[in-house]
Amino acid sequence: MTESLSPNQSQGESRQRRQHHVPASQTAAVSPYVNPQYLPGGAKSLSGISLRAYGLGIALGTCTLLSAELAYWGSSIWRAPFFIAVLSIFHYLEFDSTARYNPSDASTSSFLLFSNGIPYSIAHATAMLEITVPVGLAMIVIGQLVRVAAMRKAKTNFNHLVQVYKKDDHELVTDGVYVFSRHPSYFGFFCWALGTQIALGNFGCFVVYAVVLWRFFSHRILHEERHLVQFFGKEYIDYRQRVPTRIPFIR
Repeated sequence: MTESLSPNQSQGESRQRRQHHVPASQTAAVSPYVNPQYLPGGAKSLSGISLRAYGLGIALGTCTLLSAELAYWGSSIWRAPFFIAVLSIFHYLEFDSTARYNPSDASTSSFLLFSNGIPYSIAHATAMLEITVPVGLAMIVIGQLVRVAAMRKAKTNFNHLVQVYKKDDHELVTDGVYVFSRHPSYFGFFCWALGTQIALGNFGCFVVYAVVLWRFFSHRILHEERHLVQFFGKEYIDYRQRVPTRIPFIR
């Protein structure tokens, strides 16, 4: 025979659990004393609010310092991090103002980070296009110079096709620009190609270029280095361990 609890007994046990700080996971999967909106994934998720505020704080601090440093050295690129810092303040104050003066409506969407729709995001991304032009031009120049330097240094050891047979005059070049990268011509072209798309403001093409070129060079380097190990043995293995390719994620 079961015994039902009176309302007073139920309230007493509730107070007892709160006094002893019993974790919600030990009382129920979702505590009846916590509004589901405040749980992760909810419209007013406390963890979501804290993560957004933390991210905006990191962006504000980093971009403020970077903007000041670039402005100090006379670089016009200081405008890009300054713009991001200003955006960080704006989006934080959107939530803070809502939480202070209209708390019943305060939620994760009050930051206005993702709730203004795609046109809002496109507008801010477009605002950054002009500032990326000098970056793209710099990458083009650096990439071109590195590639030409690689061909100049390698001389007859350079070839546009992977060599599967070693020539009598084939030597392993490890000095000059080859101290910086063991495949400087590939790095140079990778940098040059991505720079062209940044300078043109083609960020969709930039992603496609990056993926396609990375896959191409990762397979080509793997194939080429099999033959280089056959040609030069331990000398090339030691060189490979010493000098990276400088292409991201291709050791």
